[in-house]
Amino acid sequence: MAYLIAEYYLNELNEWTETIKNYEADIHAFNLKLYEIIRRDAIPQIAEKLEPGFELLKKQEQNFTSLQESIQLQEEKLLKDEIPVDNSAIVSDIKANQDSIRQLMHSAEKEFIDAKYTCYQLLSSI
Repeated sequence: MAYLIAEYYLNELNEWTETIKNYEADIHAFNLKLYEIIRRDAIPQIAEKLEPGFELLKKQEQNFTSLQESIQLQEEKLLKDEIPVDNSAIVSDIKANQDSIRQLMHSAEKEFIDAKYTCYQLLSSI
């Protein structure tokens, strides 16, 4: 049996979903660290220093939520009765959407790495 384009796309979407779950776990861990520092020290100046970190993490969460919604919609287009669609059903808008999600995922990953680095810098400066 020939490998279906839909299967390839679905595998790619599943990998992104798992990656997003891992990033969300990292975001949650950073939020806990930042809250712990604020709660422990209870100094307004520290809270002000950490605010950019919270904002970056919030933006990343929003990006990943939006990506997950796009992934879900794409998966629905690629499956019919829980079976990957035939190659003939992969029309240009599905291909374009997959490419768009791929680009958004790469951008989100780069932004997350930058946000993570910024959070590490904020934590180490306190």
